[in-house]
Amino acid sequence: MRAAIATVSSRVPTGLQLPSQGAIITLRATPPAPDLGVVYVQQVDGLLQESRAVVLALRSFVPRAASDAIDRSAAVTLARSYVEQRRLQLEQAGAFNVPPEFASAQQLLLRSLQASLADDQALVIWTVARRDGSGDTRAAFARVNRVGAQATALKQQFLRVYGPSRQAATGLSPGSLPDTF
Repeated sequence: MRAAIATVSSRVPTGLQLPSQGAIITLRATPPAPDLGVVYVQQVDGLLQESRAVVLALRSFVPRAASDAIDRSAAVTLARSYVEQRRLQLEQAGAFNVPPEFASAQQLLLRSLQASLADDQALVIWTVARRDGSGDTRAAFARVNRVGAQATALKQQFLRVYGPSRQAATGLSPGSLPDTF
């Protein structure tokens, strides 16, 4: 680099100056500030993938727990682990630095994760009732379905708001988002 600068410097007219080596090194060492919208989208997309994994696990869990393919005590432990995962996801989403253009989507994301947490907590109640033989398991399962439908509706609403904002910020198609999370 120094040799190239020396060669070019000798060919530059007297009145014209090249930047100092320090300036060149400084410019090269200072990366541009990341676009807050892009960073937010990366964080949310990662969270959606984590959440989708929980949903897929739950889809497998419910029929196995209902048919006693999973020991009832183990099912309670597993159901509680879903609640903890969802609680961590909600906490993580609450800590995001949200650009103004994503404010509405962020509120819907938090509401949908809160609803998912309530759904998972209802699932624990159903699972405990099955294990202990206490309570009305049918009513508990009906509550799981009711709260789950509310969570699904909020998630769909979030995706309808987030998708276009995400596309505007990154060029990523809303079609590349998971269908559920």
